[in-house]
Amino acid sequence: MALDEQSIGQLVAEALDAFATATSTAALKEARLAHLGDRSPLALANREIGSLPGPERKDAGQRLGAARARLTEAFTARQAEVEAAEVEATSGGGAVTVRANGAKKIISVKISPDAVDPDDVEMLEDLITAAVNEALSKAEELMQQKMGGITGGMNLGGLF
Repeated sequence: MALDEQSIGQLVAEALDAFATATSTAALKEARLAHLGDRSPLALANREIGSLPGPERKDAGQRLGAARARLTEAFTARQAEVEAAEVEATSGGGAVTVRANGAKKIISVKISPDAVDPDDVEMLEDLITAAVNEALSKAEELMQQKMGGITGGMNLGGLF
């Protein structure tokens, strides 16, 4: 891998594009692994620095450090953006409305007073929110267990 400014700039551009087009936390984590992980082109390029003469080594190290810092900052910003995204779903003809964010957390549950005893709506909302969050957590754990079985226990660096 060439360690010149143009080559590193190309790696940065590819990574920034991957981060920008990620529409879920899973896709973003996959992009992070591909562009900032231990086997990413930047990490591999960093390993080549030792073979360069002194002044070139310093310049290449600074370019790679700056590229990594820029990508880390871009990843963090995109992650916050994806996690802050909200979706809303309704059921029962609008009797129940659930809002969730990109981090797969329930933000709120609203139940029409017509659907239940109006004196118990707030408590019911809290119970449903807690139950849905617990279900999401259990679903995530189940997914990790299943993926662990598929990958034979290999650590894929947070890919799943």
